[in-house]
Amino acid sequence: MMDWVLVSWGVCSRLIAATYFISFCSMSTQLLALAGKNGVTPVADVMERIRGDFPSLWARMRRFPNILWFTGGSDFMLTCLWRAGALCSVGLMFGSSQPWVSTVLKLVSQACLLSVDLALDLSYPWDCLLYEAGWLNVFLPHAVPLLGGGAWELSVSALPHPLLGWLFRMLLFRVMIGFGKIKFTGHSNRDNAYIKGFLIFQPIPSIFGWLGNKLPLPFHKVALAGMFFIEIVAPFLLFFPVYNARMVAAAHFIALMVGIQVRGNFGHFNVLTIGLSTPFLFDEGSLFDEWPTGSAVSLVCFHAFCWGILL
Repeated sequence: MMDWVLVSWGVCSRLIAATYFISFCSMSTQLLALAGKNGVTPVADVMERIRGDFPSLWARMRRFPNILWFTGGSDFMLTCLWRAGALCSVGLMFGSSQPWVSTVLKLVSQACLLSVDLALDLSYPWDCLLYEAGWLNVFLPHAVPLLGGGAWELSVSALPHPLLGWLFRMLLFRVMIGFGKIKFTGHSNRDNAYIKGFLIFQPIPSIFGWLGNKLPLPFHKVALAGMFFIEIVAPFLLFFPVYNARMVAAAHFIALMVGIQVRGNFGHFNVLTIGLSTPFLFDEGSLFDEWPTGSAVSLVCFHAFCWGILL
């Protein structure tokens, strides 16, 4: 079973990288039109105004960590950012036999995404989720080469530290319970047809979303009850010291993400959440039942320090 645990973490790491690739490629047709020299809001003008408010480079880097402070916000550099990020993401999906190579690729892709944030204001929930998932991914053991030994190899080189497992667990919990809170806070019986409207008014509904909207109202009420379980109840199962409970929660999260993706288009959010859920399908309790020890204090402090800077 240990092999499946390593594979599940490898799939998680590669899906985070795939999400980065999707995100960078989606920017390719938008970046110059929105933030280029002749764009709607040129990033060079934004940077100039920030320089006026924060003359110190340290102050700017602390509040707006960005490669562009060193390279300038030209169209060429904006293009280089998304291309470099996409190439690093591809490298991470294929894996590496050298840990330092994977670490460099992870840091470069994260730096590129943070730099593009100044140009595009990537502040949607799925963007923020990608930032944190990518940061945690830096500390995961490197993914072994995808085509190693002449066969597909999806695993990571070793199990992550128990603390890192807890940080991934907390991230997934916050995501699911947060979306559930948005939906069900202030909910009343008059809102039981929420899914019926959602299926047709969501971003770019598919033919399956349109067909789902035509289903009888009792179906939508049952579906809403299922969503309540998945987004409000199931996240707490992640903390149960029973492997089957965590597996049930992860399976429901993945099923929900697949269902949402089939019926509409929420970009990379579904892919990323599936990746974060994967390790909980095969953890067998060996990693997630261990509490963080004193040896992990440095990692906790470093994580808190970095996110304190970003926030």
